[in-house]
Amino acid sequence: MITLENIFKYFDETPVLKNINLSFQKGTINVIIGPSGSGKSTLLRTVNFLEPPTEGNVWIEGERMDEKPKTLQNLRQNAPMVFQSFNLFNHLNVHDNCTLAQRAVLRKSKKEAGHKAMRTLEKVGMASYWNRKPKQLSGGQKQRVSIARALSMEPRILLFDEPTSALDPEMVGGVLSTIRNVAEEQPDLTILLVTHEMAFARQIADRVLFMDLGEVIEDRKGADIFKTPLKPRTAQFLSSFQ
Repeated sequence: MITLENIFKYFDETPVLKNINLSFQKGTINVIIGPSGSGKSTLLRTVNFLEPPTEGNVWIEGERMDEKPKTLQNLRQNAPMVFQSFNLFNHLNVHDNCTLAQRAVLRKSKKEAGHKAMRTLEKVGMASYWNRKPKQLSGGQKQRVSIARALSMEPRILLFDEPTSALDPEMVGGVLSTIRNVAEEQPDLTILLVTHEMAFARQIADRVLFMDLGEVIEDRKGADIFKTPLKPRTAQFLSSFQ
């Protein structure tokens, strides 16, 4: 589904990603962990070219991505991102936040987009809030709406960039439960998730990647990395969550 080939990313002259070579299979849940500043979010953002790589190639289903407007539109339609800061349109209600891109990008009718929005809002437990503005919602509710908005685009890939980091602890569980439900209900969806929620990562991941200083230090199946980390740096990082 996704291949990252010889990816380097520089901010000015500072390397943020260093020779990343990864492939992600369709229908898998891939969790990326690591300390702050390790390049996790930048790696995620290279997948849909919110941060185009300085060097290297991104391939989605065998097609090489580039910065042509049509390519970017299709890419971000099929691989939307759920941000840690929600990024909802504050002047629109919940329903319209979930229909705007459908109508503008997918060219759906108002009625069709509305039906899809309500179905996805129902999936995340937010259908009854359809007429509220973001300022009337809690942080956890906003994040669930942002997940519904992404799902409304019928993506094949879903990118989560630390979706619980801006939430109060009591709100985290609801959002994590929503992500788990989405993964269970849509088994063909390929998920890349950056998180600091280690217990959740251990439960949900088909694969866990540990990053440090712009490199993938360890890449393991399922919960193996938590049970028996192979690299001292990985063990050091995970020990702080014991």
